[in-house]
Amino acid sequence: SNVSIQWGNYESAVLQLIQKNMLTGCSDTALEYIYIRPSPETSISFGKIKVCVGEIAEYTAASSTIAANEWNVLGGSLQNGSDAARAIVLWTTVGAGYIEMVKTDEYGCIGRDRRTVTVNPVPIAQFTGKTNVVSGKTALYKSNFQSATASLWRANGGVIQQDSTSDSVLVLWGKEGIGELRLVKYFLDTDCSDTSTKVITVNPGLPTEEIQGKDKVCDNSIDEYYIKEVPNTYIKWKVNSGKIIGADNGFIVQVNWEQAGSGLIKYILTDIENGNKDSLSKEITVYPSPIVTFEGINDV
Repeated sequence: SNVSIQWGNYESAVLQLIQKNMLTGCSDTALEYIYIRPSPETSISFGKIKVCVGEIAEYTAASSTIAANEWNVLGGSLQNGSDAARAIVLWTTVGAGYIEMVKTDEYGCIGRDRRTVTVNPVPIAQFTGKTNVVSGKTALYKSNFQSATASLWRANGGVIQQDSTSDSVLVLWGKEGIGELRLVKYFLDTDCSDTSTKVITVNPGLPTEEIQGKDKVCDNSIDEYYIKEVPNTYIKWKVNSGKIIGADNGFIVQVNWEQAGSGLIKYILTDIENGNKDSLSKEITVYPSPIVTFEGINDV
């Protein structure tokens, strides 16, 4: 009682219906002459078919006598109206998507042009490291490893001290103020990238004084070490091959060198206002004391 037809490219066609009485064999025929109108010319003339997720791409329709276009998108979203000579698409879903343009003329004839679009993933550009640093000091920053990716670091207010394309970087920060460290991580095969930026506060460096005191001592000796007092700071002393006698948080400290060999004394200076730290150490040579024995005298 009904039929669906896909019309060809001829200008005219005939639809014939034959109805037959199965009992008597009598039949009748009806003809319908069909005029086939051409579908409107439809073509996407410009636009990327390989994009990165989160990328915005523009697609343009080829010139046509029919001005109205309807755009359909899979894997993204239109950022402007669908009835336009161009489509601006934000690609949001990784995988195979498409952009499609549909034109409908005054006779209801429809033309379509669909382009498959590959939406590639982007890496995650995140890194760790100090955002509060000291002028003239280095700080280490690390990003997570991701296979088939490369990294590119850029520092403003500091100087990168090693390969700027590795997953970690060492930065020597310059004069006090506000700096910036930026990481761009990208896939090698698609160039799809992500960017992460940290604002770095570069504080003035703490004044580090040379440690005053002996650098050659004897084991079991007690020696005094000190630096000039630095206002608004907190000091902490540490030693190897010895033991601090009394408090370890003054600008003068006494050390009992207990073990012969290579020793070390170090202080860590902390700015009370912002918590910035700096340190300095001094190597100590600890000589063994001689062992003295003699035979006893019974009668004197």
